[in-house]
Amino acid sequence: MLVFVIPAWHPTQQNPNHCRWILPHIDMVKSIANVVVLHVDQEVDRGCSLEETENNGHFYCPSPVRKNKFTRTRFGYSKVLKAYYADLEKLYIKAVDMYGKPDIVHAHVSMPAGYGAAELGLKYNLPVVVTEHYSGFFSDTRFPWRLGCYYKKMIKNTQGFYVVSPGFKSRIEETRGLKVSGVTPNPINTELFKPTNPRVKDGVLRLVSTGTVGYIKGTDILLSAVEKLPLDLNWELTIIGSAPADLSKWEGLNKGKVKLLPPKKQSELVEIYSQSDVYIVSSRVETANVSMLEAMACGCYVISAEIGAPETLLNEKVASFFTSENADELAKKITEIPVFLRAEQRSFIITQYSNLSVSKLIKNFYAPLIGLK
Repeated sequence: MLVFVIPAWHPTQQNPNHCRWILPHIDMVKSIANVVVLHVDQEVDRGCSLEETENNGHFYCPSPVRKNKFTRTRFGYSKVLKAYYADLEKLYIKAVDMYGKPDIVHAHVSMPAGYGAAELGLKYNLPVVVTEHYSGFFSDTRFPWRLGCYYKKMIKNTQGFYVVSPGFKSRIEETRGLKVSGVTPNPINTELFKPTNPRVKDGVLRLVSTGTVGYIKGTDILLSAVEKLPLDLNWELTIIGSAPADLSKWEGLNKGKVKLLPPKKQSELVEIYSQSDVYIVSSRVETANVSMLEAMACGCYVISAEIGAPETLLNEKVASFFTSENADELAKKITEIPVFLRAEQRSFIITQYSNLSVSKLIKNFYAPLIGLK
């Protein structure tokens, strides 16, 4: 089976940490099929020349978009998608010449990748599936013309439209009237994300969270919650992510028991998660949460805001939930963490979200499209 994977975003040499969540999806498909990646990069610097390169089945085409006030209008949006598809088709033709026609095309994120994949499928008679990850999906589809002209058209011309959490699926169907085929969760590399050493027993409750400091990740909620913790509770909070432009607006960072660390390599994250007790999702917006699941694979308990997505990947045996934006309730949940076994937290991830588990699910979705049993 040959699968062409089309990511809307992918790490590059210039930006190696950009949207790294796509890599486990690609690696997971590689475990069940031969994979070719077609990456049209519209976020590259404007001055970059248009070239096509191929390296071990990875085709890359920088396709800079000259953004202006009209880019997101109906006319401008149409031009961006047409430019994307033109470059994607160039990569597709070159890839077919080298590897043959694919059995499946799998795109990640509806616009522009899913739309471009659907156009390829229509022209070249290919089965196409799309997995949506992007939290901006709802702001993008608030425009009726964009929803009807592009999203509905894309879904009509694909054989499967999937999302990364049950809650994301429900919200799309309830608020946008789009039919979602199912859930293709983020696969977790449990061979990498696993406890490195036994948790040091020092009596400190170690809390951890990740993401760029700001409103979307609910950093203000998290900092407010830990300020409300009882004075006799021995705790530490580590936030891993990019610092805000103006640190003066975030007085709670890097003070006392709170420390902010810059983005870390995955091997370093494993070490931190292995010595942490609780991973906290305080976000206001998420479609899922890969870091949450990676921390669980290392044995962490989870406390998540109820925002209609990450919590739908969990259950009350492995996590606690609090009302979104309620710092008092989050503080209470921290003080009420139940006794849990790190091995059981990890077992939950292996059963539900390991590469092996998700690859079986994906193969079942692919099978009827190409006549597999």
